[in-house]
Amino acid sequence: MPALLLDTNVVLRSDRNREHEVSRAATRLVDAAAASGEAALSSITFLEIAALAEKGKIGVDAEELYRHVIQDGIRVIPLDAHMALRAGRLASEGYAGRDPADRMIVATAILSGCDLITTDREMIAWDGPLRVIDARA
Repeated sequence: MPALLLDTNVVLRSDRNREHEVSRAATRLVDAAAASGEAALSSITFLEIAALAEKGKIGVDAEELYRHVIQDGIRVIPLDAHMALRAGRLASEGYAGRDPADRMIVATAILSGCDLITTDREMIAWDGPLRVIDARA
């Protein structure tokens, strides 16, 4: 089972249009997790990337990224009804994020037993049943 779930903003750390800088320590952590087969992505990450690319906000092709992820041994965790139901309860647990994709990523991390690495302020600030690693520089 993977130990580290990468948020979309961490996956895009090498894109020039990234909103947040990812620290060197976070990059090393992600690279080590990928090398040992302990890194994962939620499948919704590819929807987020495809939507950003379609709007011209990033220059990343989601399908090409998917191929690289698979080649690098990063596991893709598919969404299911349990994750959707868990995501639906996050607001009642004090999670302030409104973005449905972010909520699914948080739920995926919780139900998969992964730590979540992100630059997202709302995820970092949340004091829920999840270890969140701050990837900001």
